[in-house]
Amino acid sequence: MKTIFIIISLLFASQFSAQTKLDSMLFNKVNEYRLSNGLDKIVWDDNIYKASNHHSTYLKLLNYDSLKTTITHSEDVDVKDFEELIEFYDRFDKYAPRKNVYTAENVTGTLKKKNFPIENLVDIIFDKWKTSSKHNAIMLSSNIKSGACSIVVFTKGFYTSSKDYTKPIEMQRSFATLNVSN
Repeated sequence: MKTIFIIISLLFASQFSAQTKLDSMLFNKVNEYRLSNGLDKIVWDDNIYKASNHHSTYLKLLNYDSLKTTITHSEDVDVKDFEELIEFYDRFDKYAPRKNVYTAENVTGTLKKKNFPIENLVDIIFDKWKTSSKHNAIMLSSNIKSGACSIVVFTKGFYTSSKDYTKPIEMQRSFATLNVSN
């Protein structure tokens, strides 16, 4: 009976792992990059994923009605119907209690026309992190052992200031967060 309960619990828990194909693609790309630089792979952590997804969702809500993109590690602006966890340490404390000393976070955002190939987002996000010395250092840290990433994508119509546009232009926005720990 105990074995059946454990199996059912594992199946139930796996239903709530919201990792998407894009999340997996980005995480695999980070791991391939680490391997090519002589480092070990990072192990996926579902609790760290919750912290990453929380922040990507916050960035989506923060930027939902604006063509201007605000990228931040803090959640210090109130967005409607959302629990802001001010610093990324707060997100770790809520979803993945920090037992270890080293935690870090990479974030970025994109704004593309609606028909932009969604698969290309992973390359764009990864390249932004790789070309940023601080983000690159996090991806290549020998201290990290576990982590997760989350990409939140949405499409919205935006009006421009040009008199030529009487209908909104559909734009695709994405926000990505990578959290890691030792």
